[in-house]
Amino acid sequence: MRQKKIFFKVIIWRIISITSMLLTLWALTGDLVASTNVTVIVQMIQTVIHTIFESIWERKKLKNG
Repeated sequence: MRQKKIFFKVIIWRIISITSMLLTLWALTGDLVASTNVTVIVQMIQTVIHTIFESIWERKKLKNG
């Protein structure tokens, strides 16, 4: 159950992060296609890293707590 909660939290944050990153890149470059490509690549990597981080954090919290 805890892993599902972590995954849900990560996905919600990713939605916020994807939206803000795409809009920022688009505003800076004026190129929606390039902005979308960069956003998708970076966000896929960040989603994996964030999930790993949250899992490690929870394990340490349970171990110490």
